[in-house]
Amino acid sequence: MAAYHGNPSILALFPRTDLSAYPQLPCGLPCGYWGSPFQAALLGGHQAALQIFSEILAENPMMALSQDAHGWTPLHCISRSAEMEGALDAAIAQQYPAFTPMQRPNPTMWSTEHRNPFIQLDGAGVEATCPEIASSVPAHNAAIRTRHFCIQADHPFSGRIYFEVLILSKAIENEIGIGLSSGICPLDAMPGWGNFNWWGYHGDDGMIYNSDAQKARYETFGEGDIVGCGVNKNGSLYFTKNGKKLGTPLRGISGQLFPVIGMAMGARSKANFGPRFEYNFHDAEQDDT
Repeated sequence: MAAYHGNPSILALFPRTDLSAYPQLPCGLPCGYWGSPFQAALLGGHQAALQIFSEILAENPMMALSQDAHGWTPLHCISRSAEMEGALDAAIAQQYPAFTPMQRPNPTMWSTEHRNPFIQLDGAGVEATCPEIASSVPAHNAAIRTRHFCIQADHPFSGRIYFEVLILSKAIENEIGIGLSSGICPLDAMPGWGNFNWWGYHGDDGMIYNSDAQKARYETFGEGDIVGCGVNKNGSLYFTKNGKKLGTPLRGISGQLFPVIGMAMGARSKANFGPRFEYNFHDAEQDDT
């Protein structure tokens, strides 16, 4: 996370020469770089990382085509904008005619890997449940009743950035949060809490959080509500409730963005990753503010 935000002491640790010291991944980029703090720094657009990347390319130009597990190349990370991906693919194909870009999938379900083990999923991977502990739980285990549990989707968005969640059952104290993550987030916190690059809309107080800061307050939400989260083509984060857009509390959102949800015990929800939503995108395209 420090690398994403450009912490100088972290960026200074990135080696700039002897690439032979790093074993190669199947995609060709040394594993000391890809899927590491270095990739996070590229997503952050920091000059130190860009300089190192240019040195890497001087030794092996084909590393520009290396793809991570979600089909993103270093150039996609540098762009940090999903809207530029098609143009980047065209530019890469022109320079490297033999290159066939991997399909960059959109989210399809909640991840079985990036999941707090307390969260249970249905067979389709879209319904998430935090079972409530029986009231007879011993006192030394009672603290778990106030804990929070988080899960992230299987892929970042590659096209339109939007998803919705139907709240089937409310949690204790109505604690549930819906939002987006850069892929680096804790699994025992609510979206937007802590010093991580993620954003969350919380049902109990209607607050919008980003990296532990309160950014705005909207309506509360709970059982029976459909809550949506997205980023428009101008990079503005927005949330919806039951098909109504609530506002754009933050701007300049870009990079690899994963759907995320945080819940407390007793909550049950069902995610909708598209293509049909409660929210009318025709209205969204007319209003990108």
